[in-house]
This record gives sequence, C-alpha cells and structure tokens, in this order.
Amino acid sequence: MSKNLASVMLICALSIVFHSRLLSQIEPKLWFFGKNAGLDFNTNPPQKIENSGFDIEEGGVSITDDKGGFKFLIEDKTIFNSEKKLLKNGDNIITGSGSSAQSPIAVQSLEKKNQIYLFYVSDHTPSTIGQFRYSIIDICGDNGQGEVLPNKKNILIPGNFTERLSVVYNKEMDFYWIVTTDKNSNQMICYKLDKFGLNMIPQRSNMDVFGSPSYIGMVRFNKENNKVAYSAGLSGSFRGLAVGDFDINSGLFSNFEIIQDGDIYDVEFSNNSKYLYFTKIFSVSEINRIDLETKEEVNLFTMSGNYRVGSIVKGPDRNLYVAMPGFNSVGLITDIDMLQSKFDAKKYVFNNDTKIELGLQSDNYIYDLNFETLQIKTNFSDTAFCSDFELLLDSGFEDAIWSTGEIAQSILVKNPGTYHYAVQNCGSVLRDTIKIEIVNLDTLETLNDFMKYCNIITMPNLSNGLFSWK
Repeated sequence: MSKNLASVMLICALSIVFHSRLLSQIEPKLWFFGKNAGLDFNTNPPQKIENSGFDIEEGGVSITDDKGGFKFLIEDKTIFNSEKKLLKNGDNIITGSGSSAQSPIAVQSLEKKNQIYLFYVSDHTPSTIGQFRYSIIDICGDNGQGEVLPNKKNILIPGNFTERLSVVYNKEMDFYWIVTTDKNSNQMICYKLDKFGLNMIPQRSNMDVFGSPSYIGMVRFNKENNKVAYSAGLSGSFRGLAVGDFDINSGLFSNFEIIQDGDIYDVEFSNNSKYLYFTKIFSVSEINRIDLETKEEVNLFTMSGNYRVGSIVKGPDRNLYVAMPGFNSVGLITDIDMLQSKFDAKKYVFNNDTKIELGLQSDNYIYDLNFETLQIKTNFSDTAFCSDFELLLDSGFEDAIWSTGEIAQSILVKNPGTYHYAVQNCGSVLRDTIKIEIVNLDTLETLNDFMKYCNIITMPNLSNGLFSWK
C-alpha cells in the first residue's frame, strides 16, 4: 500500500472512531482585518500580512483548518473561498454596510460536519438596523469550492437586536448557545443550536442593573464559560462595562454588576478570569485593565481623540491583540494573567498600503474540517480464475489511489490478490475492494463451477452434472 493511501485510510479510521463529538475548537491561524492587513499565527511569533487583498471595515471572520490552511473568509457582506474567490451564492449577505461591531460569527453544524452556520447582526444602516440573520455554507458545494445554500441564505430571526454576537459551546450536553442582546431592552438573548438545528425560541435574561443600553458593544465569555462581560458605548442610557454570571446549561444570565462607566467598545477576560481588559474609543481612547476581585484599575494606554483604539481579541497564543487605528498598527498585550502585564502599542506597524480599522477577528467555533468519513462502494465483486488472466479494474475516478501505489482511473492486474482503491471526495473517502483468486481445479464439483471459473460456455453431458478432476 502506498504512503498516501495509508494516510487517507488513517484519517478515515480516526474519523469513524471519534466522529464529531470530540469538539475541540480549531482557532483560526489567519486573521484578516482592515484594508490588506492580517496576522499569520502559523509562526511563532505571528507575522503581519500586508497584501491580503481584503477590505474589512469592522467585523470579519476567517476560517482555517487544523493545519492553519485558509478555508473561508466572511468580509463585510461577502464570503470568499480558499482561493480568495467569491463563494457561490456568497454575495449580498444582509449586514447593512458591514460595520457591525461583533458580527459575523461562524459555527460548524453539529448535525452535518460539512455545513457552517454564519450568523450576523446588522449595523446602524437604517433599512436593516436591528436585524439578525443566518446563512449556511456547504463546504462541499460547488465541486468542493463551497457554496451558500440558496434556501438557507439570509434567514431572518424575529426580533430587534444589537451588534453584540458570540457563541458558547456546551461540551457536556453537546450544543451551542448563540448569544446576542435585545435592542429595545436590557435583555441578554440565547438561541440553542444543536444537532436538530436552530431553536428559534430563545432564552431571555434581564440585566436589572441598568436601563436601555447602547446598540454598540460586545459580549465576551471567560475560559470557563461561567462569566460574561458586557460593554456599551456611544449611545443609550447606559454606557460602560458590566459583568454577570452565566449558566451554560440553561442559557440564563444573572447577578450583573456595573464595574466601569464610559464609552467602552471591546472587552476581554484574562486566561485565568482574574482580570478584564477593555478599550474606550470616544473623546479619549484608552486601554485599561481591572481586577475583578479588588476592582483596582490600571491604565495601559491613553491617546486623545476618537477611535484611536478598537477591538481587543485573544489570539491562539493566548495573548491579547489590540487594533490601533491611531498608529496603523496592532498592539500586543502579554503576561495577561500577571499583575504587571506588558503592552506594546506598535508591535505590528503596517505599511501605507494597509489600513487598520476598529475590528480584528470575530468569534467562531469550528471543530473539524478534516471530516472525511469512509464510504464503502460495492461496484467490484470478488472473482476467481482457473488459469492465467488479465483483468481491467476501473474505479470511475481519475484520481483514484490504488493499493498498488498507482494513481489512475483504472489498472490492469494479472496476478491474484486483494486490490482496492480510495478516492477523496469532499466530506468522504470512497473505497472499493476486489479479491481475485486462482481456483484449485480439484475443488470444482459442478459443471456450473467449471463454467464460472474457467470461462467455458459448453461442456459434455455428465451424469447429474457432477464431475471430478483426475
């Protein structure tokens, strides 16, 4: 057997044994943001990208496989495939002007591994403000290039929503919570997404510590998924930062506490859930850290003016990355669990052909893009011959990998043995096997046996059709 075929079969075997219930998150190793900008986390430390070809004003999400290979990007209102070409049916995603703070997000289906839910809330565009929708990407559609399913595009979820959007996975009970907030009240809203699909009846929780919040802000969860941070800024009767408890089984929130006032844009927990890091973006731009136990606050950065800082997002390396439009850079916060965390505002300074905006990378939960399953085909039938033979085996696939090591649609075999081929098709590996034998003539007992194996059409009349070889 060839090494390539062995590798394919190993992938299949692992997929069959573990299936889709080991849902460890694959964090994206390629971030694309702003104009032409990005970060490549396939190296340590990450390297900046200055020629992405994308233009993302605020929210955007990229999807990579477990090896860091680029698969898809959702850029404002458009979806691109791994070749950076427009995905089939991937245009005209209804997101307003594409500047929603925490949208879109991508979530892999628990029912069909080859499907990805794309959730998005509209920005402040008057015709679409408050709308929450989803589309479904079929990874295997359009001959493996991927496509948005026509009957699952821009599906409207009833209600009126803000720009906040996140996802939490319940590992014990095997479902997601899609989390957003209500535009007209102080309610947190959770929709359950499980193997049966999206439940359109949400769980709602009141945040009684403040009134009508800003339309703009973020919701972020800690590592344990039992705490949520809620930011608000630029509008509404409440502008600031609140923290509450989250029950991942019921989808309900409680015990909210306001810990900061002001126009707060983004927020993120430290890895140990001890600290909150947050950005202020209006009048004076700031990056601050607050100790959730002592409420002691530390300023990491201050710059006069609006929108000098933006999103603050945790990278695959567990450091925090901050969009810095004021310097056309991405800043880096390290030692985020320590009392003396370090901030470098100009860690990644980009050239004049790029432009850093407010956003970096939206949330996603992708667990397995190597989702081949083994499908056994039965086109071949085992056979036998009573003498030398030549047999053409035809798989029907030009790129079939045979057990002989050949890669071809068909092979000519002249020796007995077991032969099989495998061919990768999006979402599956197809395999067929044939066993060829040379029969021992002494074992043939009937005329039919003789005609079957020795390719003889007529035989002399023999009593009762029985014969023996001498």
